[in-house]
Amino acid sequence: MTEEDGIDVDGTGRPLAWTLLIAFAATVLIAVTTIWYTNYSIARSNQKWCDLLVAVDNPIPPDPNNARAVSAAKKLHNLRIDFGC
Repeated sequence: MTEEDGIDVDGTGRPLAWTLLIAFAATVLIAVTTIWYTNYSIARSNQKWCDLLVAVDNPIPPDPNNARAVSAAKKLHNLRIDFGC
């Protein structure tokens, strides 16, 4: 293939379609890697929160006369349930 054909892109003799295919494959690979890493980071973060919530969610209920403590305990327990811990 020659430059007169308009196909030789960078003087290496590779056709334009091959160059575009490589560029597309690289873009797809970057996108897939980004999505995988994002999901991995979210799962790792959720696990850290689970560890914290398990440590803080005390199985001994607070004093029922202390409304703030009861409310906080319920909220912590609900967060633990929401995270699926």
